[in-house]
Amino acid sequence: MADPVADPVNLLRQAALDRGFYVSVADEVRTDAAAWLLGVQPATLRQDRCYFGRIPCRRVGGRAMYALADLAKRLFPSMPPLADAPTLRPSFNVEGRP
Repeated sequence: MADPVADPVNLLRQAALDRGFYVSVADEVRTDAAAWLLGVQPATLRQDRCYFGRIPCRRVGGRAMYALADLAKRLFPSMPPLADAPTLRPSFNVEGRP
């Protein structure tokens, strides 16, 4: 059997779908799903987004959407970059913030 970590985006997609979270066609999840996948509270993820911007997200209809590829980078930092997975840039400039 193949190693499931060999394709972390598929692993995260399947985990989110199994839990009943919405996964967009572009492999993006909302804040509650991203927080669950990362093992943190949604409020912690919102605070990280507002003050630090360590995990890029984009706003869609007032909701923050996180790319599964970016979450995979956070969860599996030793993995080589995914060649075909697009990454998102923060929707704000984080330079100069405390």
